[in-house]
Amino acid sequence: LGGEMQAAMDRLQGMVENWEKFPLQPIMMIFWQNTRVLLLAMLLGAFSFGVLGVLPIMATMGLMGLIMAVMGQSGIPPEQFLFAFILPHGLVEIPAAILATAATLRAGAILAAPDQHQTIGQVWISSLAEWAKVMVGLVLPLLLIAAALEAWVTPRLALYLLK
Repeated sequence: LGGEMQAAMDRLQGMVENWEKFPLQPIMMIFWQNTRVLLLAMLLGAFSFGVLGVLPIMATMGLMGLIMAVMGQSGIPPEQFLFAFILPHGLVEIPAAILATAATLRAGAILAAPDQHQTIGQVWISSLAEWAKVMVGLVLPLLLIAAALEAWVTPRLALYLLK
């Protein structure tokens, strides 16, 4: 495993050296990927009164736990992985994902118990509008900040901490 870890570190070093100082393309790719996942969560939540909207965040947290467990069993301290690869951008990205998931659950709850004075279409539009307010006002700006941190800070910090 030592040779594989060194090869991964060499690839990370080469990536950091060959990038411009503040490239925008990786930020937009990361931002779009995270946004796409949260849109998928809303789509899943729309068909299940919000319940399936929690699947993407649960899958992400489960995968992160699996990676940390495998690293621990391989003799690599999981704290290194956490501090080098997750924490720099995760401090912003994880709360953004939690807010988006909560907004999806709320939209589903509103659909599950609609107002007696509104049609289901009116309830659907108002719950979608509340979800969009949270997404546009809070989640998307946080995801953009997290993407910048993930592209600019995380690789450099990982190299620094794992040497």
